[in-house]
Amino acid sequence: LPIWVYGSFLTQQVGLYSQSKHYGEGRRFAAYFGDQPNLAAVYADTVVRMLDLTRKINGFAARDGMVLKDPELSHYVADLDDIMPAYQLVCIVRDPRDVLASAKKVAEKKQEAWTVDSASSWIFPYFGSLLKHHQTKPRNAIFVRYEDMVSGGIDPVRSFLGQALQATASKADTTETVRSHLDPTDPFFSDLYLKSTTTEMIGSYAKVLSEPEIRR
Repeated sequence: LPIWVYGSFLTQQVGLYSQSKHYGEGRRFAAYFGDQPNLAAVYADTVVRMLDLTRKINGFAARDGMVLKDPELSHYVADLDDIMPAYQLVCIVRDPRDVLASAKKVAEKKQEAWTVDSASSWIFPYFGSLLKHHQTKPRNAIFVRYEDMVSGGIDPVRSFLGQALQATASKADTTETVRSHLDPTDPFFSDLYLKSTTTEMIGSYAKVLSEPEIRR
């Protein structure tokens, strides 16, 4: 059952673990952490405590699953197994032009300066990380194209998650719970939230980015 998790806090723990795991070598690492299993045990305990607390606060049982949506996890795919409890990771990769267009619209809502180069500098590393991890074929992960999913190609994901291969309607109470957490004034808010899947946003960059930006 999907519930709202303050994902950035959980991802920060994963990121701290990854940075510590790959920090230095030899005696320096040993002086700080002893060995990698010691380090993993500390963060694994923290992650489990955070998840248990979230379940408790939101009134869900231990058997209930959680959905965490956070692009930052794409940088740490190789280290998730070390500290995360049972999980399945769906990596959804979207046309980078549409991603840039979305970032431009957010910048406009926030009334911030925006250039295609500055946006690319922080967006494209996500694609680089996913490409690297895709090549290593990580356990418990599936890589899919956003364009394929919204065009009806959802069965590979349902199969990966062990779900029935047919459309399932959201429960009304779950939908309303999600709706209560949405803030229409948030610059990242989308009018498509809680609506039926649509191909409307495929190629939307053509209406948002200028020709020079698209060529760039």
